[in-house]
Amino acid sequence: MLPEVMMPTFLLRNISMLARTEAQAPNYLFKTIQRKLYNRSTEHDSPEPCGIASMMKLPIQSSSKGLDACFVGVPLDIGVSNRTGARFGPRQIRVESVLVHEVNHGTGAAPFDSLQVADIGDVPINLYHLPKACEGIRAAYSKIVENGCKPLSMGGDHTITYPILQAIKGKYGPVGLVHVDAHADMSDSMLGEKIYHGSTFRRCAEEGLIDCKRVAQIGLRGSGHGLADYTLGRQMVRRLKCTNL
Repeated sequence: MLPEVMMPTFLLRNISMLARTEAQAPNYLFKTIQRKLYNRSTEHDSPEPCGIASMMKLPIQSSSKGLDACFVGVPLDIGVSNRTGARFGPRQIRVESVLVHEVNHGTGAAPFDSLQVADIGDVPINLYHLPKACEGIRAAYSKIVENGCKPLSMGGDHTITYPILQAIKGKYGPVGLVHVDAHADMSDSMLGEKIYHGSTFRRCAEEGLIDCKRVAQIGLRGSGHGLADYTLGRQMVRRLKCTNL
């Protein structure tokens, strides 16, 4: 099971969607930021192998207070039906991320010039009780987003999306979603359990956490246990077939 996160080589490009520097974007997209932004540690200060492996060598703090965006790890993998190990995803992503530098030469994006970003560590996880783990994730994310900070999450198996979106709905209401996966994760239950990695988006749809008119699932393929869940998913959300990625 791969962690539910974009790999580090793409992270800088994705963050650039949040903001560009004032010199690269129309004035109406920016307001002058009257504050001191954090300084990201670079190889000019310390070589990549040295120091604490925070996400992209960003500063570390214990909460989202004062941040525009934050990186947060969700080391959960007890919702999977096959291979565990995604609990180590956040740690390893951070280790690899020290090679991602602060400017994207392809797009010119320099997000840390205009955004206050930090690594706020991992959500405490109960690895012995999945419903309690999900409740802990929901509670943690409710605090993260309450001041408008945008969390950039590192998982973790696919179950983590469910409690995260519960918290997001509490702040913003139902949201749109782009879901890239081999499976729709629209099953109802497994061995009598309603919460697991294969039921994530069924629970989200049932609870109104996502606006199904603004949801796209991309790359669905492979096998399943039956057609019922797949058919239900087709009725609830939009599917996109991509042949030239």
